[in-house]
Amino acid sequence: MDVLMRSIQGEVPWCMLFVDDVVLIDELRQGVNDKLEGIGKIDEDVSHHVGVGWMKWRLATRILCDKKVPPKLTGKFYRVVVRPAMLYGTECWPFKNSHIQKLKAAEMRMLRWMCGFTRADGIECGETDAWLSMELMFHLSVLPLTRQLTNISGNLWGKTLQGARAQRVEYLLLHAFHAKKFIVPDKFSSHAKEAKITKRKLNHDDEGKETDPVDADDPNIEGGIPETDHGKAKKGPSYSGGLVLEPKRGLYDKYILLLDFNSLYPSIIQEYNICFTTVERSLDGSVPPLPSSKRTGLLPELLKNLVERRRMVKSWLKTASGLKAQQFDIQQQALKLTANSMYGCLGFSNSRFYAKSLAELITSQGREILQSTVNLVQNSLNLEVIYGDTDSIMIYSGLDDIGKSKAIAAKVIQEVNKKYKCLEIDLDGVYKRMLLLKKKKYAAVKVQFKDGKPYEVIEKKGLDMVRRDWSLLSKELGDFCLSQILSGGSCEDVVESIHNALMKVQEEMRNGQIELEKYVITKSLTKPPEAYPDAKSQPHVEVALRLKKSGYVTGCSAGDTVPYVICCEQGDGSNNSAGIAQRARHPDELKRDNGNWIVDIDYYLAQQIHPVISRLCASIQGTSPARLADCLGLDSSKFQSKSSEAVNDDRSNLPSFAADEEERFRDCEPLTLTCPSCSGSFECAPIFSSVCSSISQKPADLQGGTASKVWERFTCPKCPEESVGNISSALIANQVKRQVEGFISTYYKGVMMCDDETCNYITRGLNLRVIGDSERGTVCPNYPRCNGQLLRQYTEADLYRQLSYFCYVLDTVRCIDKWQVESNMRIQVEKELVRIRPLVEAAASTVQKFRDRCAYGWVQLKDVIVSI
Repeated sequence: MDVLMRSIQGEVPWCMLFVDDVVLIDELRQGVNDKLEGIGKIDEDVSHHVGVGWMKWRLATRILCDKKVPPKLTGKFYRVVVRPAMLYGTECWPFKNSHIQKLKAAEMRMLRWMCGFTRADGIECGETDAWLSMELMFHLSVLPLTRQLTNISGNLWGKTLQGARAQRVEYLLLHAFHAKKFIVPDKFSSHAKEAKITKRKLNHDDEGKETDPVDADDPNIEGGIPETDHGKAKKGPSYSGGLVLEPKRGLYDKYILLLDFNSLYPSIIQEYNICFTTVERSLDGSVPPLPSSKRTGLLPELLKNLVERRRMVKSWLKTASGLKAQQFDIQQQALKLTANSMYGCLGFSNSRFYAKSLAELITSQGREILQSTVNLVQNSLNLEVIYGDTDSIMIYSGLDDIGKSKAIAAKVIQEVNKKYKCLEIDLDGVYKRMLLLKKKKYAAVKVQFKDGKPYEVIEKKGLDMVRRDWSLLSKELGDFCLSQILSGGSCEDVVESIHNALMKVQEEMRNGQIELEKYVITKSLTKPPEAYPDAKSQPHVEVALRLKKSGYVTGCSAGDTVPYVICCEQGDGSNNSAGIAQRARHPDELKRDNGNWIVDIDYYLAQQIHPVISRLCASIQGTSPARLADCLGLDSSKFQSKSSEAVNDDRSNLPSFAADEEERFRDCEPLTLTCPSCSGSFECAPIFSSVCSSISQKPADLQGGTASKVWERFTCPKCPEESVGNISSALIANQVKRQVEGFISTYYKGVMMCDDETCNYITRGLNLRVIGDSERGTVCPNYPRCNGQLLRQYTEADLYRQLSYFCYVLDTVRCIDKWQVESNMRIQVEKELVRIRPLVEAAASTVQKFRDRCAYGWVQLKDVIVSI
């Protein structure tokens, strides 16, 4: 380009000299030099800057010259403190939190003055806040309740008002152990623990060798790993919690009983005498055995005292009235809160009495108790347990009479309670109808009583409608569909009403009849928007950054809730190549816009409405995600999900005698052979069914029959009669082996897909995060934007079923034993199978060997036999 344009290039009309942020400009180089000479005092300024730099360097000598400080930290400190002072003349002070608060307060006063917010307005707002706080405090009985908690624990009332629950239990145990003349463990502050961990890390970095490992469960450093440059280190659960059973998904229209253990963990401590003084803890950190000591430990004794005091106060409450009844009620609440907090003190790593082994033993016994209760209800009482979570189970009664259902509950309570001395299970709720979706996600019609009269309320747990990151429109539609599903109407009427509502809503949305407020999605900022590393993929962060850039002060800081609407440019629709975060707009921005941006209707239909409705309707017959998408005006082919079908209709779990071969192998790939002469491919039916059909039909009906021609003549059905087209035994065995290896290769690819219809994320990599009760490797990589789980697209059950189908196609021996027909035809079939058997024996044995190697078809006896 320079060579082509050399003829039109001229002399540069000016000369520029750049130094950091300063530029000198003149028409000639000599002019720049003259200006430099004119600034004669620059030498003095440089000397001054060098002096300032040395001064700051001397102040930071202890850090800059300390060999124990990592070089990375030293360089960062030099860039922040010394270099700015030497080059730019800036200063760096060791700020305290009080200084930062003063600067923030001064800035806020300036902004208030600029906005016309006077001191009188501030006084009025402060007075209103004070009255509201006072009203809330009286409504919750904060003062009398905290006073009772303080009297029980023996700590400071001010600390109780601050919500220091662990300290309350700590003081209660301190008083109890001191009364028994025990020596209590020392308590280390969080600063000391962090200093200890930092010292270990520094020694490890400097010496380059392994030092004592940092144990997060060390009682001297219970605080865990301190904050790093990247924020707080995430710490997973140090031991297993309660047992959560896999729910039996579906819609239940008969009464469901919810039975709950009263104060499970405190009762376990009393039941098994678990205490510091009775449990022998192992040095390797494993779960200790149950104590064998007959002497009652201090923890069970303390809990027994609290329970007896509460039982006595509740007996007084029954005969009291007025102010006295309110006092007794507050007192029994304080006793209950203290007893239930005891286990939490054992599992809290910053507590003085932190004992991981005891907490792990308690939760282990809780899991065992819940599982034994489920076994008792299902095996001994022949009732169906549809769900269980930590300390409760749900029993499906199958009855329409609430009286008979409660009688069943009373029988279960009697059988369970007689097994324990301190543990008690009780009826916690009766549900008339329930929609059970997955763990910790269900909705039900709960029957409650007031003044002896029953009334119904809808209880929702963990559903999309109770979360804030869904629009008001999706919540309203979800509530409507849920009310229809739980209404008790016929399946056809429920499905029809849901379909009609979806078609009506999508028509109103496309016609612009829905208010803007119903499209608003809200999400909270957990930290300043600038601190998000993935801000470009989070809509609320992008909106907050844009607001902050526009001069907004409130609504875009940590802790604020940011509202936004997903939009698209006028005329582009959802074909906009920009991501969702880039298309998010604040409602105020959208109102001020001149029509360049409009609400993205397709996004709300596909990502806000369809997921909510499809999850609710997953167990409803007569509809499907594709049908719901069609009602919303979406492309139904994008919502054809096999994941839900695999969960609800897994035929691999059926035993071989529970379904015929046609039902078992309905989704299997057919056996396909390729002719070496014409290179044509054709599917092969099972040998036994082909032989039977060829014998039962007339010879005239077999002309041109594909299956009969393959297994009767072993020739290609697509080749002419006069051509060769013969199929040998070796050819069949090789092609069968090649297809089997292809199925095995598909299985070992390990392709996984998200079960959320709106996500359908496909990957071969495992996400090892553990969220809630999910298993490791099942969390969708799009979490938290997607709450789905990864499922294998080709499971071991699919592989085993496919291999079994090939065995069934090539079978010429076992099929005779299963066949019942008249003797004349049986003899003919046996003769034909004897003739075919040598030609397919190699292929059949090949498939059989592959299937026998599949571990899915074997039962490990060590897993089902228990030694006594």
